[in-house]
Amino acid sequence: YVLGNIIKSHNFSMTRCKQALGWEQLVTRRAKQRLKLFHDVYLSRTCIPRDSYIFPSHYVSERVDHIYEVREYRCKTAAFSNSFFLKTVSQWNRLPSAIVPAVGSDSFFPLLESSELFS
Repeated sequence: YVLGNIIKSHNFSMTRCKQALGWEQLVTRRAKQRLKLFHDVYLSRTCIPRDSYIFPSHYVSERVDHIYEVREYRCKTAAFSNSFFLKTVSQWNRLPSAIVPAVGSDSFFPLLESSELFS
């Protein structure tokens, strides 16, 4: 495959292969892709109706929060606690100030990719 190693070898390690390639962990890649999709929903660039799922925050502190903060969901079941919007809204609201100005533009994902948010 990518490195040309034989998977059935007794000294094969997927972890070492990913480290050699410099790939991010799957958790990190998924979180960035969730934020990218949420960004597109936020800007109404998808077929997902924004007004049905994203609501403005009740209160936005100028000192702590950013202007694009949205209302977080409350959940009562474990099934809903792992849903896309519940996971992503809290990450969205914690975006660093270096990324927030790019929310309305196409430079959002490149800034997110280069940030140390998930390190």
